[in-house]
Amino acid sequence: MSVDDSKLAYSSLWEIDQLISTNDVAVGSGVSTVFSYASLGVATNPVYEVYFKPAGDTKWYKEGAFSTNGSYLTTGSTFFSYTNGNSIVISTSVSGTARYFLWQDKVDY
Repeated sequence: MSVDDSKLAYSSLWEIDQLISTNDVAVGSGVSTVFSYASLGVATNPVYEVYFKPAGDTKWYKEGAFSTNGSYLTTGSTFFSYTNGNSIVISTSVSGTARYFLWQDKVDY
C-alpha cells in the first residue's frame, strides 16, 4: 500500500473564505466610500477588513485610535469602517490612504 502525499502541501483553494478584492484607496477626512461591491454578487454583510495610513505617515493602523505624530502617548485621531448598502465606508478625521480586504464564502466550486 502506498501513501498518498498529494495533499501535504497547503492550497488556498481549500479555504471557504476567499479573498476576492483588495486595494489602496485615497480618502479625505470625513466619510468616504472605500469600495462598492454591488457588481461582485457579494452578500449584504461581507467579511472585510480596513486599515488606514494617515497622509504623511509610514504606518498602517487598525480601526480605533492612532497617533499622527509617531508618539505612543499622544492620540492624534481615530477611524472606523462599516458597510452601507453595498459599499465599505470609512470615517476618519484626517485624510490618508485606506487599504481594504474583502472575502467571500466560495462553497459552490
